Amino acid sequence: MLWPCAYAQIKKLVEIAKTLWYSENILIKVYGLSKEENRMYQVIKLDGFLEEVADVTEGPYARKFCFFLGAGASITSGIPAATKLVDLWDEKIRTRFPAEEYEQWKNEKEIDENNKYNHYSDYYEKQFSSNPVDGYNFLEKKMKEASPSGGYACLAFLLTQTPHKVVVTTNFDRLTEDAVTLYAHEFSLVVGHVAMAHYITSDVARPTVVKIHHDLLLDPKSKNADLQQLDERWQKALSEIFSKYHPIFIGFAGNDPDVMDYLIDNADKFQKGNEWKRPYWTVYGTEPPKGKVKDFLNKSGAFLIHNNGFDDMMARLALALNVKIPTEGDYQEEAEKQYNKLQDAFAKVQEGSKTSPGDSMKDSSTTSDNNPKDAPIPPRKENASPQDLPETEIDSPPQSDQDTSDSTLYLRALVLHNDKHYKESLALLQELIQKNPNNARYHYSCGVTLHEMGRYEEALTEKQKALELEPDNARYHDSRGVTLHEMGRYKEALAEKQKALELESDNARYHDSCGVTLDEMGRYEEALAESRKALELEPDNARYHDSCGVTLHAMGRYEEALAESRKALELEPDNARYHNNCGVTLHAMGWYEEALAEKQKALELEPNNAWYHDSCGVTLDEMGQYEEALAEKHKALKLEPDNARYHDNCSVTLHAMGRYKEALAESRKALELEPDNARYHDSCGMTLYAMELYKEAVAAFKKAIELNPKNAIYYRNLSQTYKKMGLEKEAAQAEEKAKQLQGNPSTG
Repeated sequence: MLWPCAYAQIKKLVEIAKTLWYSENILIKVYGLSKEENRMYQVIKLDGFLEEVADVTEGPYARKFCFFLGAGASITSGIPAATKLVDLWDEKIRTRFPAEEYEQWKNEKEIDENNKYNHYSDYYEKQFSSNPVDGYNFLEKKMKEASPSGGYACLAFLLTQTPHKVVVTTNFDRLTEDAVTLYAHEFSLVVGHVAMAHYITSDVARPTVVKIHHDLLLDPKSKNADLQQLDERWQKALSEIFSKYHPIFIGFAGNDPDVMDYLIDNADKFQKGNEWKRPYWTVYGTEPPKGKVKDFLNKSGAFLIHNNGFDDMMARLALALNVKIPTEGDYQEEAEKQYNKLQDAFAKVQEGSKTSPGDSMKDSSTTSDNNPKDAPIPPRKENASPQDLPETEIDSPPQSDQDTSDSTLYLRALVLHNDKHYKESLALLQELIQKNPNNARYHYSCGVTLHEMGRYEEALTEKQKALELEPDNARYHDSRGVTLHEMGRYKEALAEKQKALELESDNARYHDSCGVTLDEMGRYEEALAESRKALELEPDNARYHDSCGVTLHAMGRYEEALAESRKALELEPDNARYHNNCGVTLHAMGWYEEALAEKQKALELEPNNAWYHDSCGVTLDEMGQYEEALAEKHKALKLEPDNARYHDNCSVTLHAMGRYKEALAESRKALELEPDNARYHDSCGMTLYAMELYKEAVAAFKKAIELNPKNAIYYRNLSQTYKKMGLEKEAAQAEEKAKQLQGNPSTG
């Protein structure tokens, strides 16, 4: 039997699904980079890099790679980013010290809002200046709360199954060695202090972790004075490593002066290639390198790769190198072996206690095996919430070969989904479900992919199957609610999302999800309360600020909505949706130039987004730039020719240009696609009115009223048409009805 706590941590490998599935806005791209003057480094695509590593790992002239990890690699494992800690300490320092002293300290250190994250060590020293031991205590508590992410699980398999056995890191944590022990059942050589640097050689036979700022328990280096120059012993050790291993820098921002100065001073050794192996520097997102990192890349002639984060990249490397992912059966068998050894050890202790000090053991064989070959796997401390460790129910452990194949197929399916290759991802997931019909995780993942394909009924069926297998899984309830929301079944969607919150009341994502559905139902006060609850739990989450802004906009509280939109953009300046939403609010406030600028920024980031083209067109309409507006709306229709909203909006612009026949054709196309949309009938009526086709206009307005009888505007349009026809009595009746409904001018 597998220890529950160890098994739960082993299942952490499955958390990579969270990284790839539950970030709905993530899109893996092969990023390009704008041309830079005097650029000496070379940008290569992520897929090309993975293929290169796979090609050169084996063969008579094989190459070796080592992994140089910075703080960015540990964020998804629960260790706060340096930027988060700086913000935390900045607030605490500001609270603790008088304002004059706080400002004086910042001036002395030359700290401002643009560079404060480069002053991590200054903040650390100031925060813990009264008692440095408190700093170690703070860091140790943060490390204890962490658990190796799926990326670290993949790294463990790479270190144990490939020639790439070295990790160099500036981090104090134990995530790498923990992952190797827990997931790969091996032990690492941990060089956690400079005094051990002489143990590092260029020929490494086992997973080796080199901590150049020391282990947390061995005098970790956080002070400025410790980080100005790299110790000569580390320099010699790194020279040994770089002479045989190509360094792959992952999650390393280059804010450590000792490391960066050493790399820059020795950059020519990398460039020549005959002393040190050429480096590969990976960067999250699309931002080009800056400062010392750019300097090093230029001087070393390094390769630059843009990626989508540590977990995703390690998963892709593991797939590229065909590492074997241990099966559930493998782990159970290993745990049972260790448990039996533990029982044998206890039995021998008991046997020994039965012998008096003067007696000799007649059968020495019962106590001869006191040093077993395989040491027991230490139990893993379980500290992650159920949402972070999704369980997969399998009725009986599959055969090892089959289960290994299933694990690899599942990981491949997630990557395909992440790349928006939904059809291929779905095929793999359906294959897995056929072999493992009682695996809730596979049904859930299949439902997520079907949802992205717009196949909502099928998605709902798969998610319901997952819930039948795991009825208390909060994530599955919320996900089912997301699909019901897309289907317009808001009451059912809300019930599912509220069930998720019953199970995990402090989950910010589920509060935000509830808010989205409440907003759609017009229950704005409740929606706003949910969005604010999400922000209370995660105040730096850009998505939740945006959600809050959307609801405030719907309530007509535009100034507050704009503040939330700008906060979202401050946190994620390259998010196209946030720029467009900001533009929508600015448009509502009558600030059309600013609105257009935001919407055009959204289009720069996502040029093939039909919604943003249409949105630009709406603002250009208000500015009287009808030709430009029509061009944008036509682009939207080219991208989504069956979108009724875009046809109707084209009609609005054509109507304003006096091109009534074309406007009418667009209105009728919109109605062909959505015959029960009241607004489109009203729009059609407006154009018929302009064409003096009053009888047909009356029919259109009446249909709009039939579909939305509480809209005052539709009655007023009907009244005006009756007047044109000389039907004063009917006009007066319609006008009176409009006045009665004036307090509810819904747009239908």
